[in-house]
Parts: sequence; structure tokens; C-alpha cells
Amino acid sequence: DTTIDKTYIITFKTTVTDPAIFANNAKKDYWNTAKLSVGELLSSDNAKQTVTSKVIEKTSAGYDYANKIITWKIIANQNQMKLTNTDVTDIIPNTLTFVPGSVTINETPASTKDYSYDNSTKKFTYHLGDISDTQTITFQTKITDLSVFVNNGDVKLKNIATLTDNEYSTGVSSEGTATIKNTIV
Repeated sequence: DTTIDKTYIITFKTTVTDPAIFANNAKKDYWNTAKLSVGELLSSDNAKQTVTSKVIEKTSAGYDYANKIITWKIIANQNQMKLTNTDVTDIIPNTLTFVPGSVTINETPASTKDYSYDNSTKKFTYHLGDISDTQTITFQTKITDLSVFVNNGDVKLKNIATLTDNEYSTGVSSEGTATIKNTIV
């Protein structure tokens, strides 16, 4: 028989083990029920923890109106998982062209041995290799199809980046959108 005469706080950590959550861009609510039993008396309470997983996130990081250049930003492995043989690929839309020499990794100019761009397929690939930290890639594209500016109003150009690795090779994708203010008159 143990007498409880003060408040106890029990704190514990759990690990998300479902790869459909931690190895994807996903969000899920997890519930836990704590029960206290004193003799015949039973009391319980529920708590919710929302887990948001971001394996890859692509956004537009800016637009140079004078030169018609979009800067794209890809944040990979925000979950800081151990990933091996990791690649980020991005097919550049036909309205855009890749700007050579514009690639950075974690705010440092990237070495051309770490990335490639195939003009015929318009495929940009950054080989991150084995990582366990968050990696930030930026690169630029130039708008070459000026017909996107024919109508007044915002121009929205979309682009998808995909992360693949040895552990979860099906790939996880994120779509970025560059919104460009286009007022003709």
C-alpha cells in the first residue's frame, strides 16, 4: 500500500515508427491515454500530439523582375533522418531554363561535381549522398517563355522537387510555386 501525498509529473518520449509518416511529407495526430487507479476509483485523461514530418519542401525564394530569374529553395531532410545515397531531382518546366552556376548548398556555392543538369530532359539532380542533417539547396531558373506574361494578373509558375534515397526509394515530392506580380496596364 503506497500513499500518494503530492503531485507527480511523468514525462516520456516516444518515437514515430510508421514510415508512412516519418519518411513522407505528412501530418498525423497521435493520442495517449493516462489512467490512474486508486482502489475502486479510476480516472483517465487523453492528450494529443500532432506530428508533422517534412522530408522535402520546395518554395520560391524570390524573383528578379529585371532579369526574369526565379530563385528556388529546397529544404531536404528536416526530420534529420539518416539517409543514404540521397538525391534531389527537379524537372524544370518548359517555360523556364536552368541558370548554370546558380546552385548553392547550405548557403555556399555548390561544386559542379555534386549536381548535374541535363539540357535535353531538363532534369536537375543534386547528389546529397549520405546525410543525417537538414540540407538546403537553392538554384535559379530564367523565364524564357514570355507568353506567361500575356494576361494581367499574378503569374504562378510551379515546379516539383523529389527526394530519393536507399531507405525510402519511392521518393517524396514537394511542389513549389513562384507567384509573380504581372501588371501590364
